[in-house]
Amino acid sequence: GYLPACARLRAVWVKVAASPVSSCGLHVGRAVLGALQAHQACAPQACRRRAAGIDIEHLSAGWTAPCATSEGSLAAILIPVSKMKVLLAVPWYFPERIGGTESYVKDLASQIRSTGVEVAVAVPTLSDRADTYSVEGVLVYRYPAPYAATGPVSIDRTEPQAWCDVLESFGPTIVDLHALTSGLELAHLMAARRRGSGVVVTLHIPGAICARGTCMRFGNVPCSGNIAREPCTACRLEAAGIPQVVGRLLARVPRFIAETATAGRLPSSAQRALTASLKDADRQDWLRRILASADRLVAPSAWLVEALLLNGAALDKIVLCRQGVGLRHLRRSETPVSQEGALRVGFVGRYD
Repeated sequence: GYLPACARLRAVWVKVAASPVSSCGLHVGRAVLGALQAHQACAPQACRRRAAGIDIEHLSAGWTAPCATSEGSLAAILIPVSKMKVLLAVPWYFPERIGGTESYVKDLASQIRSTGVEVAVAVPTLSDRADTYSVEGVLVYRYPAPYAATGPVSIDRTEPQAWCDVLESFGPTIVDLHALTSGLELAHLMAARRRGSGVVVTLHIPGAICARGTCMRFGNVPCSGNIAREPCTACRLEAAGIPQVVGRLLARVPRFIAETATAGRLPSSAQRALTASLKDADRQDWLRRILASADRLVAPSAWLVEALLLNGAALDKIVLCRQGVGLRHLRRSETPVSQEGALRVGFVGRYD
């Protein structure tokens, strides 16, 4: 029911074909084969999907066309799997934080490592000291990011030096950003591209698109996710307790007035009110730049694929790869399941 334009998504869902893969247009390689297979390994019942001509079966041979060059164009050369390196970047990680994205990245790293590709994880920290340690045999870089505590994302942040130090030290062929926050965002993506890495952005939740974080318009009905057309400013302010009618008025404040307010000596509360629409306009620009700069966009649901398309993402960049659960910690119940009575389904997780 969420796909009014499902016909144009068929290219995302096409089952892997038996034809040989062409290196033309292939800008993620065997390392991302590991990423794609590991994403899908959590959902064994799902068919493998072809994304923009990437034939997963034929990439298993051990050679691949790699990533973006320093100029952003695609390198039409082959690199042996043994020289591929994947850096998985995530805003939070073990042992301080144990959540869905963290567990997903940990299992993904293990899957990629099992293909013979070198893999590491990078995580921002509010500490002023860089650190490295290991989780289940995978190297973890902690890079200082005091700006991560400020909250808002930025379209003009300079290259974060500590993040660049990780890129220089590990030298990744592919960088996969899991979630987008102030500690891991546009500036980090662009820094990786400037150093010749191919960049994948994996969106686990709609927070990268929706400033409210739930994609529920005013908390009541599902939102289309099109941030250029939805009442994002009023919706975000309503979540903070500001009445809809006031939020809609503040959303109409002209940009030149908002920019004047930031330069003036108005009280901070007045500045926040007058610049509310400016913040959401900057967020639109921020998202457009990320969608344009990433080499691949991994979405876990058909709805999120549609939202990415509505916000200007190119169809041939999108990989639909549904979320799943690692099975290594599960065991089959020895108690037979009753076939009588009503089926009872339980849910453990977050519900916004």
